[in-house]
Amino acid sequence: MSDIFEVIKNRRSVRAYKDEQIEDEQIEQILEAAIMAPTARGEAPWHFTVVQNKETLEDINDSVLNILSNSGDEFLEAIAESRVNVMHNAPTVVFVSAKSDATNMQADCSAAIENMLLAAEGLDIGSCWLGLVAIYFSVEENLK
Repeated sequence: MSDIFEVIKNRRSVRAYKDEQIEDEQIEQILEAAIMAPTARGEAPWHFTVVQNKETLEDINDSVLNILSNSGDEFLEAIAESRVNVMHNAPTVVFVSAKSDATNMQADCSAAIENMLLAAEGLDIGSCWLGLVAIYFSVEENLK
């Protein structure tokens, strides 16, 4: 692992990825970094879902674009119209969610995500914080 200050200075959002999957050990290291993040009241309210199945990621992308195209928001509808891959064709995506009754779930999950981004950088793995994908979970049927 690199010096932490070098990792912080070098971390960038990556939006172009190789097709190859990252190793299971690397995923475990990244998730271990996530759970070391501070939390309100020590609740650790997060849940991490790792998706590496290309078809599943394509289905999620299609669903997100459909939601955006019907959003009534001109900017979001333009994104949908472009048919962009909102996850930038990343072969591995980690979805972060939290218990709905957590004291400070947004801050807790944000700290965990930042730890994941820094761990990925330390392992020379490109990453990007994707907020737009959260709209997928605004649809009840996607909460399975």
